[in-house]
Amino acid sequence: MQSMKQPHLLSFDAVGTVENGFQSIVQPNQLVPFDVRHFFWIFDVPDFGEWGNHAHRSAEQVLIPMQGVVRVWLENPRRRKFEFELHRPDQGLLIPARYWHRIQFYDRAVLLVLSSQASHETDYLTDYAVFRTLKEDPRE
Repeated sequence: MQSMKQPHLLSFDAVGTVENGFQSIVQPNQLVPFDVRHFFWIFDVPDFGEWGNHAHRSAEQVLIPMQGVVRVWLENPRRRKFEFELHRPDQGLLIPARYWHRIQFYDRAVLLVLSSQASHETDYLTDYAVFRTLKEDPRE
């Protein structure tokens, strides 16, 4: 039995200068390990406000903080826990499928989310008790 994919940080090249600013570019099929089928951003969340509190059955996501700070807590079906703080727009966090996630916002954060599939109600796991009964992803 193989192990599940692990969440991890991705680093995007930052091109520019301190005087003029920087840009980071995400090329299709480079760094992001899936085809981006859906993207959205979350903004104007009050400090300490939370989003998430769910998992996805099959969608993978990359979270990129465009502004401010977000703290992300993750848990997989094996009950392994991870914590990340995102505060650089040239870094993203890969969240594999079947990871419960909770996201807390600080400093007027704006969070860009890249997803491997369009949003489908059937992909969401919003009941933590049901999530805890999951096994690892059979595709692994």
